[in-house]
Amino acid sequence: MPTRFESYSGPDNIYYVKLLDESGRIILQCTGCASANDNVQCINRIRSSAQNDALYERSSTPDGKWYFSLRSPDGATIAISRMHASSSELEHAIAAVKSTV
Repeated sequence: MPTRFESYSGPDNIYYVKLLDESGRIILQCTGCASANDNVQCINRIRSSAQNDALYERSSTPDGKWYFSLRSPDGATIAISRMHASSSELEHAIAAVKSTV
């Protein structure tokens, strides 16, 4: 599954990095950076944490949607996924992150 990182500035003047799948859908998005230059550090943090399954926090909403947070080794949230319809779809997204970053 080919993926790519994309950086952008939000309406809140915070800079973000999102990881997109081959269809252009968001797999996960960082929690935000103070400057565009910090986005490189965010990408590196995602890459360095992505292979460690213990750094993925799987969660669900009361209406049955699933998402995950990717944390750094010190416990800080680095990025949050989009919502998924099932836990198996969520696991597929985590596998895609692990295999492509």
